[in-house]
Amino acid sequence: MFEQSEKDNVVTIKVSITKKEWENEIEMAYERNKHRYAVTGFRPGHAPKKVIEKNYGDDVFYDSAVSAVIAKAMQDYASKNETKPPIERPKVSDLRIDDDGLKFTLTFEIEPEIKLCKYTGLTFKKMPVEVTEGDIQMEIDSLLEDNSKYEAVDRASKDGDQVLIDFNGSVDGKEIEGGRAENYPLTLGSHMFIPGFEEQLVGKKKGDKVKVEVKFPSEYVKEYADKDAIFDVLVKEVREKNVPTLDDKFISNATEFETVEEYKKKVIENIQNRKKNFAESSLKNDILAYIVDNSPFKAPEFIVQNCVRSDLDEIETAAKGLGLTSDEYFERLGMTRKDFIHSSAAHADAGVRIRYIIKKLVEELNIKLTNEEIEATKAKLRVNLPDSNDLEELAVLNAEREKVFEYLLAHNTIVEEEPEKSVKEKESKAKKVEKKEEEKKADKKEPKKTTKKN
Repeated sequence: MFEQSEKDNVVTIKVSITKKEWENEIEMAYERNKHRYAVTGFRPGHAPKKVIEKNYGDDVFYDSAVSAVIAKAMQDYASKNETKPPIERPKVSDLRIDDDGLKFTLTFEIEPEIKLCKYTGLTFKKMPVEVTEGDIQMEIDSLLEDNSKYEAVDRASKDGDQVLIDFNGSVDGKEIEGGRAENYPLTLGSHMFIPGFEEQLVGKKKGDKVKVEVKFPSEYVKEYADKDAIFDVLVKEVREKNVPTLDDKFISNATEFETVEEYKKKVIENIQNRKKNFAESSLKNDILAYIVDNSPFKAPEFIVQNCVRSDLDEIETAAKGLGLTSDEYFERLGMTRKDFIHSSAAHADAGVRIRYIIKKLVEELNIKLTNEEIEATKAKLRVNLPDSNDLEELAVLNAEREKVFEYLLAHNTIVEEEPEKSVKEKESKAKKVEKKEEEKKADKKEPKKTTKKN
């Protein structure tokens, strides 16, 4: 009656019942459902099967009968495979009802079997936590940039200036939708506009009217892609950026600190913490990646495709919000639907495999959580996910994950990589190499001197 087979975590059950067994299933389906059908001249539930079939069709009880046979097939599978539960509803195919009875095939995926590779006694490298002068300068530059001001100047514009403009764009004499604006502050050299636009405003003064001619890039919206456009631009003001001087007065006004020294000290501390967290996160990812790569198994296609469908739903929602079709939205992203599905499936496959590896490690290491640990994790998650309906489940998964990493870090050798040389040292070395290369080239070009023999 039920013939089972399994390959790559996909179970196939070939179901076959005789004509007599099928007729019995129909009879039982009638008994279960006869009260649902209203037939003139009969009280509910008292109409004979033949009468209901005459009024509602010969196959009126087929769906219920087939469902009952499916349920029996699944119960039979479950009784023989307690450790391999289905992870999806069974799919029905090749269904046939004839004089021989009923036949069909059920297929469904089950949890994959995972054999973990060796995951203790290994050596992993950890990134060094090093704060360079370049790191500090980037933070300082960011603060100075945030506090910079643009002030009007009476001169021609140059790269790096900001120009206040009115503009109106057209293609083939027709105004571009969304191509008009007034009092728009545009920083020259920011590359925020169509390629070639900003360059044509360099060297202009207040009051200048400029006819900017550009070509839309091929990846632009379909309506304007690869088309020539003209923008009528009025320069209303030229502004120069004034960057503040880094001194104690500026620091006391712009930050919570009183001196440059205090500010730098905090900057170094913040960079150290950030790099430390990144190094620890990277180390954990490396260890996990090693285990995933060396414990091969196939991620359930059912779960992967669910993830892909979810990603596609998000694309549809985002596209509707912009008044676009999903294909137009993909075009803006610079990819096709097929490319997106392939990328989404690859990402989902990796994520699913990681979740299964963590789950298997939790099982093998017999990790148990206390209520205190779960509540502590929930408190951390609640900061960023205050309205989550899955907070309890997420807390358990996160807490289990952290315990897994605690074990892995404690039972493997962690070697810190050599810190990279400072930016200045690197630049110095690069310059020396460059100089040597130039000397070599010069030597090759210079003719060799020869001495005449007397």
